[in-house]
Amino acid sequence: PCVTFPVRDRRGRTQFIVRRSIGGKSFYLPKDITKSVYGLYELPNNAKTVIIAESCFNVLTSYVYGVPALGLLGTGSGSQLDVLKTLGVSEFVIGTDNDEAGDKGANRIRKALSQVAIIRRMYLPDGKDINDLTKDEFWEIFNAYKNNREYILYEIVHLAHSKGYLDEILENLKSSEFYRNAFYKIIDESKN
Repeated sequence: PCVTFPVRDRRGRTQFIVRRSIGGKSFYLPKDITKSVYGLYELPNNAKTVIIAESCFNVLTSYVYGVPALGLLGTGSGSQLDVLKTLGVSEFVIGTDNDEAGDKGANRIRKALSQVAIIRRMYLPDGKDINDLTKDEFWEIFNAYKNNREYILYEIVHLAHSKGYLDEILENLKSSEFYRNAFYKIIDESKN
């Protein structure tokens, strides 16, 4: 037995049906289809922050907890990421699984979308998907970046790299004791 999910385009036309096993985490896509993005039709037109998840259940859980989401039905293809670029979203929150495939997908997503939106990641506990989280756990993880200097530093460095400024920053660190000390102070404080 399976639960079914219609995958629609932006106009609401059903592209195909995804089936998810009730007894496990297996999901089934029709053969010979191009993966679309789950939840495009349901995404509010004014959504500014959107979670990018792997599965339909993770998308539904995100909505139940108060955040719009889209599902890649895996870790994302080039055509799916091209669709996300066109949505006008100002912040994408990567909600992929905390495993090797999820990490590779998160890096691909970050690289593809960093020119069109702010990108950050929800770091899920090992072995848990978004739909495994309680509402309190979800919000704690969703908001964790706000007080994490190391995470903010990582995001700044990634943004600098994507915009082509990283070499300049690194050169300033080498040549300026002030910048170097500030950089290390941030790192040290983030460990406390």
